[in-house]
Amino acid sequence: PVTDHGQLTAALATFLKSRLPDYMIPASFMILDSLPLTPNGKIDRKALPAPEFQAGNGYEAPRNDTEQQLARIWCRLLKLDNVGIHDNFFELGGDSILSIQVVARARQAGLHLTPKDLFEHQTIARLASVAGFGVAADAEQGLVSGTVPLTPIQHWLLNRQSPECWHFNQSILLEVPVDLNTEALRLAFAAVIAHHDALRSRFQLLSGGWQQAFVGIDAAIPFSIERLGDSDELTELTLRYQKSLNLQQGPITRLVFIPLPGSARLFWCIHHLAVDGVSWRILQEDLHSAYQQQLAGQAIRLPAKTSSFKAWAERLASYAHSETLNAQLPVWQSLPDLPLPVDNPSGANRLEHQQGITIRFDTEETAALLRETPVAYNTRINDVLLTALALALAQWTGNPRQLVALEGHGRVPLFEGIDLSRTVGWFTTVHPVLLALPAHTDDLGDSLKAIKEQLRQTPDEGIGYGLLTELVGHTLPKAGILFNYLGQFDQGVDIGLFRMANEATGSDISLIGQRDHLIEINGWVTQGQLSLDWTYSSECYRQSTIAELAGSYQTQLRALIAHCRQGRRGATPSDFPLAAVEQSTVDTLFRHYPGLQDAYPLSPMQQGMLFHALYEPETGVYFEQLQLTLSQLDPVAFKQAWQYLLERHATLRTAFVSDHEPMLQVVQAEAPLPWREHDWRGLSEETRQAQL
Repeated sequence: PVTDHGQLTAALATFLKSRLPDYMIPASFMILDSLPLTPNGKIDRKALPAPEFQAGNGYEAPRNDTEQQLARIWCRLLKLDNVGIHDNFFELGGDSILSIQVVARARQAGLHLTPKDLFEHQTIARLASVAGFGVAADAEQGLVSGTVPLTPIQHWLLNRQSPECWHFNQSILLEVPVDLNTEALRLAFAAVIAHHDALRSRFQLLSGGWQQAFVGIDAAIPFSIERLGDSDELTELTLRYQKSLNLQQGPITRLVFIPLPGSARLFWCIHHLAVDGVSWRILQEDLHSAYQQQLAGQAIRLPAKTSSFKAWAERLASYAHSETLNAQLPVWQSLPDLPLPVDNPSGANRLEHQQGITIRFDTEETAALLRETPVAYNTRINDVLLTALALALAQWTGNPRQLVALEGHGRVPLFEGIDLSRTVGWFTTVHPVLLALPAHTDDLGDSLKAIKEQLRQTPDEGIGYGLLTELVGHTLPKAGILFNYLGQFDQGVDIGLFRMANEATGSDISLIGQRDHLIEINGWVTQGQLSLDWTYSSECYRQSTIAELAGSYQTQLRALIAHCRQGRRGATPSDFPLAAVEQSTVDTLFRHYPGLQDAYPLSPMQQGMLFHALYEPETGVYFEQLQLTLSQLDPVAFKQAWQYLLERHATLRTAFVSDHEPMLQVVQAEAPLPWREHDWRGLSEETRQAQL
């Protein structure tokens, strides 16, 4: 029972917090729930703390419900205690994979965004201003079935003639309570399979090649309970399930509950044709949510679907033969053939000969990489990681130009009306990039700026390469080394009752067949530490060769981190797309304006005004002023208010550059506040007027 609005709000907030993640709860409930109340349930205004205002500290708290929602989402994904509305997402450690998760969680909170929005509006203040409300994409919410075109990455796997293509999976092993309700878990798993169409994929080899289709719901749920004598049998058990998936008849996913003394494990494997790294975060959230609802006796209701994998594949198949894509062909054809050195050129590059080396960075180094290095040159994590690779490869090969295959998440915003933020499937893209270090300099900043700009020139994040090679059939240059940064894997992995387990499981893929690259590097962040696995064929390389190369990479990355930790160091042309300037011009601007934040041309009216101001500097024709009479003024608060305006409005921090064509206006991160204060209280009225 409640007697007033305060009690009602508190009751609603308590109820919502028991049923929903915090990022889905309206900010007003969260705020009001934390306010002090009197014994009769009203807000105790006397107990409220005095409001605080600090000018110039760089932090500004969320001002409305939308900004509150976004701030909570960012804090949860970036593992931060608080986020200011002017903090930059990528400077806080965000990356492209986390941007997809932001979009997905914002959607669940009733906000419509796209990953492109986050790249174009990198602060909460700007992002909130473009956020829509409600469901934007017209996604099919029912069961999606029927024939589905193969995407480029699926086409690549099924046509590479692997002898055991049915054993090419991704899997996770979770630590769960031993008293988990297995019937509730089984029904929750069935709901997840029904909700995510890719988990009901089937693949048939017909005369015209492989064909994919989504089928209906099977009566049998691929859920098992396995009891082991001891944990040493775990690897053998999980390998048996890894090999049990069936592309033609199904299932292509299996969930296994394994009770152990004092705890239990949950093993989940899915064929790679139906899942990727981003999908796993979605699936774990949904399985946990469905299990909790089932356990509470509620009907299972999972978050609304985004665009189906089928709709995406159909749009891709059409786009593959478009003039727009064909225009990209010269970009890929122009890439040079740059083979890697090989210890034994006649050695077999096969999976059964695969070996690996892992290098790790401690929590301090990793935190600096994620949250300090982006500030120096407005970079993303991949820019820094790939610059270190370019430097290490140049040292190894003696060539400052290297061709590297770059693996990406593939959820590229190509089409209007397609939202993939909560779509499960295999979206991965692989494309080569030319990494060319600048000549005649060993400056780390110059190298980082050069690699950053080269990566920005890749059209549509490289998705066109796979379309042209796999769906159209062009033969294009290939790289001998693959790099794949999987992001911060802690986010979305440990959820509620689910925790990542440490035991080894059976191999995700068959060890029979050919490797696709001479060297493969896979990196990710877990438990606050960056790890990179370097795999190779022992028939092609000596272990000492790869160990030396990985060690060189580690040295180069540490040097880059140390270089970037010194603060803001520069910018590059891609930071100012409207200005259309060369790197040399950006460097000159940055020397004159160390806090350079933005640059863009003048509007036509501004150009005319600047011309007259330069031609007749004393005319004052465009000078405007405002004179106010103020009473009961607190000069300290008034100055703080002006400082706040200076920080908030870019136009008040703008300078104009006339010796460039076109003329530019440049925005500085900071600008001095021109403040003068005179005490005329002891002067006569006549003197005051004269002074004024």
